[in-house]
Amino acid sequence: MGEKLSAVFARAQAEGGVVACAKLALKLNYTSVEAAGRPDTPGDLQAATAALEELLRSQPGKAPATAGPKPAAAPGASGRLLRYFELAQEHGGLTTVVKLAGKTGITRQTAGATPETPEVLAKVHAALAALLPEASIPRL
Repeated sequence: MGEKLSAVFARAQAEGGVVACAKLALKLNYTSVEAAGRPDTPGDLQAATAALEELLRSQPGKAPATAGPKPAAAPGASGRLLRYFELAQEHGGLTTVVKLAGKTGITRQTAGATPETPEVLAKVHAALAALLPEASIPRL
């Protein structure tokens, strides 16, 4: 129950931060915790998605991630750290992204500017592999 609605709240958190998540809860009259227990009805899902899109468009200086470019990698970096964070989001959602940041000391926002040394790449790969033992995490 509520997996898709929870994903909308996770996207709000990832793209707009805590403020967007709180505003979404106010617009929908239920929190992310309550969304997890609600059935994923098409009407609720459509309303939540529309409300999130509106919130993200109205944020000054921020565009929805679906409408804008991905964070840029630092000059000389290949974007491998960013790809590890994308894999974390794809396989485990926002919770895994946050845990990966906690284990490595690198956030999704700083990954593009972090030097991609062999040690750093190995550390991030090992942390992600430990967080997602059921997924096959490639060495980037």
